[in-house]
Amino acid sequence: MKRALRRAAVLLLFADPVAAQERPAKRVANIVGVALAEYEKGVDSTGRLILPLEYDEAITFLGQARVVASRLNGTGADSARLALDSLTALVRRRVPPHALDGWRAMLLASLGADASLDLPERPVDLALGKRLYAQHCAACHGATAMGDGPAGAGMHPPPPALGSAEAMADVSPSIMYRIVSVGIAGTPMVGWSDQLSVEDRWSIVAWLNGLRAPAAADLATAERVWQQRCASCHGATGESDGPVRSGLPRRPSELSSFAWQAERSDIQIASAIRDGVAGMMPPARDLSPQEVAGVVALVRNLSLGDAPGAAGASNPDSVIRTVVRRLQRAFTSARIGRLEEAEDHAFSAYMEFERIEGRGWWRDPGFVTALEQRFDDFRASLAASDFRRAQRSFAAIEQAMPEMKRLTGSPLTEPQAFWKSLQIILREGVVAILVVGCVFAFLVKAGRSTQLKSVWKTVGLALVASVVTSAVMEYALELLPTTREVVEGVTMLVTVPVLFSFGYTMISMFRAARRPQSIPENLDATPLGGGGKGIYLLVFLAVYSQAAETAFLYQTIHNERSDILKEFFASILIAAVVLPVILALFWRLARRISWRPFFALTSILLFYVSFAFIGKGIRDLHQGGILSLTVLPEWPQLDALGIFPSVETLLLQLTLLVLVFYRVVKTHTISDQRPAISEQQGTSEQHLANSERVTAASVANID
Repeated sequence: MKRALRRAAVLLLFADPVAAQERPAKRVANIVGVALAEYEKGVDSTGRLILPLEYDEAITFLGQARVVASRLNGTGADSARLALDSLTALVRRRVPPHALDGWRAMLLASLGADASLDLPERPVDLALGKRLYAQHCAACHGATAMGDGPAGAGMHPPPPALGSAEAMADVSPSIMYRIVSVGIAGTPMVGWSDQLSVEDRWSIVAWLNGLRAPAAADLATAERVWQQRCASCHGATGESDGPVRSGLPRRPSELSSFAWQAERSDIQIASAIRDGVAGMMPPARDLSPQEVAGVVALVRNLSLGDAPGAAGASNPDSVIRTVVRRLQRAFTSARIGRLEEAEDHAFSAYMEFERIEGRGWWRDPGFVTALEQRFDDFRASLAASDFRRAQRSFAAIEQAMPEMKRLTGSPLTEPQAFWKSLQIILREGVVAILVVGCVFAFLVKAGRSTQLKSVWKTVGLALVASVVTSAVMEYALELLPTTREVVEGVTMLVTVPVLFSFGYTMISMFRAARRPQSIPENLDATPLGGGGKGIYLLVFLAVYSQAAETAFLYQTIHNERSDILKEFFASILIAAVVLPVILALFWRLARRISWRPFFALTSILLFYVSFAFIGKGIRDLHQGGILSLTVLPEWPQLDALGIFPSVETLLLQLTLLVLVFYRVVKTHTISDQRPAISEQQGTSEQHLANSERVTAASVANID
């Protein structure tokens, strides 16, 4: 339970980057990012001072960062301060900017996931950005962000012209965002991280970037250039889904990705357009500067609808990017020894994947199940510090994401929704029906038909409870997407001992089955007797677990398409006809056969369900973040049998098989000895009866 609560806290933390940004590690990363950007302006590639003002600002920012770094704690705090001190010393020596890369990488690795850039949880709002800029920034920077605001007159240094394409050409959106977040010491520019949300700050930055866009005529020309030269690889909307993408040596960058664009300045994007990318994209040096600027502005617009940090986004693109980013954070944290943090990031990546998992599963369950196994293997590899295997699992997940995007890119059609919902209710219903059928047949064969009415009431109660549980999961606990797995896992594992005990009893009844008249008196000492309370528990748990699973899966389909209620009702009506027929056939078969085959058939069924429930229950708790597993990468996975490649699951299932084997051997051994004992007892009884008759005749003769 303690670990489950910690998982909930992790989820809330990831869902609230506004709170996370105030932590010292986040602030150090933001300040250092701005400082090094200023340093690259003030010092050229040879270490020569060219802009003293920018160089002095870099020194000031690094001093701020050192003050904040004094509040760092945890395993990476000392190495982060060492890296920061080394960066500061190198900056004071005016080394070439590229000489700082190693210490910068060490600093970011030491800070861990907090060093990553905050990304918005919803698409940026340009209208909101314009309003916030007018309210908080225009007084100094001017109405059109040209640095001519009335409050900026006489300022030293003067406010920069944020709306100037020339002045901002080498400034990436991420640097702009970090400056808005932390401010600039010694100037009226304060940090806004405590007053404006992540989305607010990014909306301001996006609006400012839009000010540099060329005229409409140039944008129209850029659109034609894009269609002629770019769309075949990058796709019409920059999602790397163009018709010739599959023939390239590697997948092109998704230019519509907000995270990709945030780290690149206009100069970097323009350079890639003019000079091309080796082995991937040919150069376009024949384009005029106006055409290049137009394409840059067009590329900027592609990302305006993306929200890579959205915890609840239904857009598969955003979900997939978030999954990959969190897996990267997990791998980074594990490499620097922060295993608990790595597990939290890996767990949050799977929770994000859960948001689109169901949509993919309807179309290709085998593919999604295999991908789930990759997530399990990634988490297990990190826990074991097996980074090579973790890297392979991560690469496999990343390579599978385009296919996942294809599977989830379009909603289910109405026929697909109908067939999928029918498959679900029949698959889950058959298991429950077989268990209920065994109980019905047993009660009738044992002469306890009066209990059938109570069993039907138990079935109804289980169905109602499953619907209530599904509603609670949907509306009260929607912030915890893996709660469904936890509920399913706990329910299955609670059901296993009940199923197993009844199966165990069925085997032991083999002895009594040789003398059917003795079965009622033998039942009283088993879970099958005692007024039938154990039977009611068995029926409730079997029906509840399968009905809840059905309700959860129906809920997933409904979340994807809310206009398919008639398809749901149609599948339920068909199942309401098919399942009773299966129940009747099984009931008739069970009533016709003798006790011994009945006990054999029932015990096999109950042991099979128990075996499968163990595997699925343990797996659900692992996916819900409650249990850790030791994954066996080469072990086969058989969903129908509940066999999953983990040591913990297989050990429990092996224990069940050993207990079953023991009971079977013991039962057959006793059964084999029973005829001899019975024959001896019968012979003794016959001698006693003969002796009594002789004695009676002798008495009669005497009389």
